[in-house]
Amino acid sequence: MVEELINNLKTIISGHKMLNQLAAAKIQVIKDGDVKQLNQIINQEEKVICRIRQLEKDREMIVKAILQKKNVSGEHTPALTEILAYIPSVYHHQLKQLRGELVQQIESLKETNDLNQQLLRQSLQWVHLNINLLQPQPTLNNYQHPGKALGGQPMLSRIDSRA
Repeated sequence: MVEELINNLKTIISGHKMLNQLAAAKIQVIKDGDVKQLNQIINQEEKVICRIRQLEKDREMIVKAILQKKNVSGEHTPALTEILAYIPSVYHHQLKQLRGELVQQIESLKETNDLNQQLLRQSLQWVHLNINLLQPQPTLNNYQHPGKALGGQPMLSRIDSRA
């Protein structure tokens, strides 16, 4: 059971490494403004994320099986550090090491995704700025010649000058 958990964690880590590689590739693609390539990377990411979700479900089932074998019940799936008490101490170091590597991959992915989000926001601001520059600006009609109406026709005076 524990070997199965270790293999599962290694696969989850490799999935996160792949996400990190894809996120790093997105940086240059966003800078270049290559929407087609960006969509391809996003599609690849979605496949990897689906695989990681399935692996995470598998991990939860493995952990529950380990706990059931030790006659421990619970409604939630405990974290990796919580199940160390129910696993032989021979595996503790390896599991802690895998946990640290997974946390490192997740933190790295978060940083890269934050950078990508900032780049996308800046690109969007640039697009909006260019659109605003290209759109014709409405003319301000603050001043009008006193003898002309809005349509360019002379205004008729309402004052009777014969009086």
